[in-house]
Amino acid sequence: MESLRMEPMTTPVNEEDLKKFQNESCLDTLVRVQNELQRLSTKYYRISETWKKIKELENYLSTEFLERVALSDDVKADIIIAGESQLQSCCGKLHEIEDLKKIVSTEPLK
Repeated sequence: MESLRMEPMTTPVNEEDLKKFQNESCLDTLVRVQNELQRLSTKYYRISETWKKIKELENYLSTEFLERVALSDDVKADIIIAGESQLQSCCGKLHEIEDLKKIVSTEPLK
């Protein structure tokens, strides 16, 4: 198993690889390597930050958390009762719309 994992990492350098760097100065090669290392470290940082946040995410997705933040039936009833006047107002407006619908749908207006 270990040899399968190491095999891609130990590929020999072939002539094509050498030709790529033949016309490149040592400084250019070092800059390119530095940029690649910087890119890889940025990816590693993002991955490590994501792994750190997974525990927090697991807490939010747990059933215990959902039970803690869920509203009890008494609280739900209190919310509905608190909005009673608004519900009555909406009900009155719906009755008014129904009455106006009857007037609009009468034969003389058609």
